[in-house]
Amino acid sequence: MQEAFLHFIWQYQKFNSENLLTEGGDPITIFSNGQHNTNAGPDFKEARIKIGDIEWVGAVEIHLKASDWLKHKHQHDPNYENVILHVVWEADEPIEYMVDGNAIPTLSMKNKVDPGLISQYEGIISSQSVIPCAHFWPEVNSLTKYQMLEAAVIERLYEKSTKATKFQKRTQGDWEETTYFMLLSALGFKINSHAFERLATLLPYALLRKYKNNSTIVQCLLFGMAGFLDDEFEDEARVQLKKEWLFYQHKHQLKDKLSKHEWKFLRLRPANFPTVRLAQLVQIICSVDSLFTSFIKDLEIKSLKKSLSITAKDYWNEGEEMKLGTTSIENIMLNVAPPLLALYSRSIDETKYMDLALDTLEQLKGENNAITRKYVALGEQIRSAFESQGYVQLHNAYCTERKCLNCKIGVSIMNRGK
Repeated sequence: MQEAFLHFIWQYQKFNSENLLTEGGDPITIFSNGQHNTNAGPDFKEARIKIGDIEWVGAVEIHLKASDWLKHKHQHDPNYENVILHVVWEADEPIEYMVDGNAIPTLSMKNKVDPGLISQYEGIISSQSVIPCAHFWPEVNSLTKYQMLEAAVIERLYEKSTKATKFQKRTQGDWEETTYFMLLSALGFKINSHAFERLATLLPYALLRKYKNNSTIVQCLLFGMAGFLDDEFEDEARVQLKKEWLFYQHKHQLKDKLSKHEWKFLRLRPANFPTVRLAQLVQIICSVDSLFTSFIKDLEIKSLKKSLSITAKDYWNEGEEMKLGTTSIENIMLNVAPPLLALYSRSIDETKYMDLALDTLEQLKGENNAITRKYVALGEQIRSAFESQGYVQLHNAYCTERKCLNCKIGVSIMNRGK
């Protein structure tokens, strides 16, 4: 038995509501079970319940055992002073209110739920399948699946923007710097994302933007701060670049920087070397007036792809020219534009930017990976990144965690039961 199951049976009233009595013997009449609270505090708010001869309006708290109230230290939390009913599976001991010492009205559900519903729930969460509801999947209507997929996508976008949110606070809400941070993180492609994020922290976009009309200065700043100009060089190009770096390092008092040993090259294709990514970043910075505008204002996938489709020389690989491939461009766009739009939408409380984030995902190619293939095996189609990102989140946050009753699909299946 999990507490989530009790939340489900209370929220959807999946119990025998006839002749309900508190543990103290007072009759209970439920007029409204309240609103499910996903924030701190009691589980349901604004419930309307008659206990004995008195009608109450307040909160409902749910636990497996009544003693969990003490275990969770609710007796010391003023947020729980307005609880009017304690719903539990097992009333193992009476619980007193914090203020007046009276017992909290407690309702035990142990003998009020259909055993068939319990068996169905236990059968789903104990399933050996990675997707616990796989057996019932064909029975779920497409609208329910879409609604859950959309909720999962939005959740994933917010998760992806977590680091950027912290970075934005450090920069006093500077959206240009935030976009720059997210772009550099995406350019790292996981293996070098931490080093690129450090670079974004140490070398502000505002400084690079100041020199956007001089690619040599932008290049010396990026490569110098990344630690790639620390060595002594013989070829004229690198010697000159190092001179430029030392001048601008002194001019802008750039004391903290990365070491080249922080960058990973092992098992990377040359096109993914961090030096190549830095050279491409030079071109991106010098080719756009505003990173934020490029990724968020009047977003057009074709024009954004064009901005990222640049060729740059890898000066650490015999000057060979390297171009961002289609897959890399899609990956960068996937990890920058939609999360940035979602973050911006929440920040200014404007839903059109969240809609734009979802539209952007629908224009990007869907991913083919071990997770998405599990849902394809159930008959689903991955038409775009909207589906692939949604299924990845659904899999990681709900299916593998067995949070079936926090999922619209799982709730739909349970509601078809007893």
